[in-house]
Amino acid sequence: MKPFQSGLRAKITLAVILPVIITLIVMSGIHNARETRLFDEQLRLYATEIGGVMYGSLQHALQSKDSAMVRQILGDVGQISNVQQVQVLDTSGKVIAGSPNLETAITHYVNDPGCYECHRLRGKALPNSIRLEANPEVLRVILPIQSDQTCTNCSQNDDPQSNLGILLIDISMADIHQHLFDDLRVNLAVLALVSALLASGMYYLLNHLLVHRLEAFHQPLARFAAGDLAARIQVEGTNSDELSHLANTFNRMAQELERHIHERMERRQMRQQVIIAERERIARELHDNLAQLLGYVKTKASAVRLNLENNQPEVAQKNIRQLEDAAQDLLMDVREAILNLKMSAQISAGLSANLDLFTRKYARFSGLPVEFTRSHEIDNLIIDGEVETQIMRIVQESLSNIRKHANAEHVRISLDLQESKLVLSIVDDGRGFDPERTQSRYKPSSYGLAIMRERAESIGAQLHINSNPDRGTNITLQLALNGGNHHAYHGRG
Repeated sequence: MKPFQSGLRAKITLAVILPVIITLIVMSGIHNARETRLFDEQLRLYATEIGGVMYGSLQHALQSKDSAMVRQILGDVGQISNVQQVQVLDTSGKVIAGSPNLETAITHYVNDPGCYECHRLRGKALPNSIRLEANPEVLRVILPIQSDQTCTNCSQNDDPQSNLGILLIDISMADIHQHLFDDLRVNLAVLALVSALLASGMYYLLNHLLVHRLEAFHQPLARFAAGDLAARIQVEGTNSDELSHLANTFNRMAQELERHIHERMERRQMRQQVIIAERERIARELHDNLAQLLGYVKTKASAVRLNLENNQPEVAQKNIRQLEDAAQDLLMDVREAILNLKMSAQISAGLSANLDLFTRKYARFSGLPVEFTRSHEIDNLIIDGEVETQIMRIVQESLSNIRKHANAEHVRISLDLQESKLVLSIVDDGRGFDPERTQSRYKPSSYGLAIMRERAESIGAQLHINSNPDRGTNITLQLALNGGNHHAYHGRG
């Protein structure tokens, strides 16, 4: 019983059927009351007409002084269905004639049941029929027998307007009321059957069209809530109703969420790989530089010792200055690596802000003047984190190469939007180089250029290097914002 009481099917069925049943019951009751009232009115009219016909017949029989005809008329009327008895009373209330089964040697008094109902209305307009209080199922027709000129000639009554007696006809209403009650009972039975069929049909439709399909939502939604993003709601057939739209909407939402999470995991894995590779590269460079410096220090220290033993202080001072320069170069490399690592944790600040902060810090610790400019639109641009990381790495690698190899006095970095493209330009006034000759040799500078090209290709960008000996170098990166494996949009303004 509890599932039925708490089930959606039962609740909706009861909510729909109960008002219908109550309405039908009320309408049936109203219809039965109106039918009963109509039957009562028709019965009163019928009884009055019977009384009028009987009165006319009795008047004719009395005028002809035919007692046999009077008895026959009273007997015929007494045999009519629902007529209980017929009585003819004189002015004293004595029964002088009646239906065959009626005792005539009786007298009705004013306060007797059946008489009181009319006599209490003395002075008012008397009705042609009245319901007996002692027996409400009996309708009594009351017709005064008035004297006329014919009766005056054969009686001692000289007043033609006086009454000679009363004609009483008692008609039973029990059969009619029983018939009405039987009709009401049949109507209620039919109503119960129709209500049961309607409830069953409503229950089936709710179960088939609503509840059964909602129950099919439960398992996929529970799996989705538990973390199974591959869960989908099956859409039955070619349904295109609200539930089908809801299921399709959920499936699209789950598909988009699964795709976003999958892309996020891929980006995270790629970021981890990039971080690991970057750390390995920095560790390798620091290790190589440190190993070279230690070997260099050992060699120079031995030379200084020999110079001092051979009384060559000038040569010893020269070797010591070379040791200081090598230590300074290594210190710059370490500080550069530390700065690069710190900038890796500030991607959320935006590409423009990160480049501005990085160039100012780089110029401060390296002593290399670096100028950074960008267009106004760049400040409102938000770029995917992986794309921003690779661009930052390209700038860092370029500045590192310029510091180590270009002997430049000034560097200018610009960031701009040109025809839906992000354009990064790095220009220095250093010694320059021949790109073809540099790429053909195994040098650290060529290794750095190769890494920069790989980074540009990983984000779908194009990297152009334009350089000539003694004329400086121009490195240009072009990234289309509406394509590739990245996302970019305007976040402000």
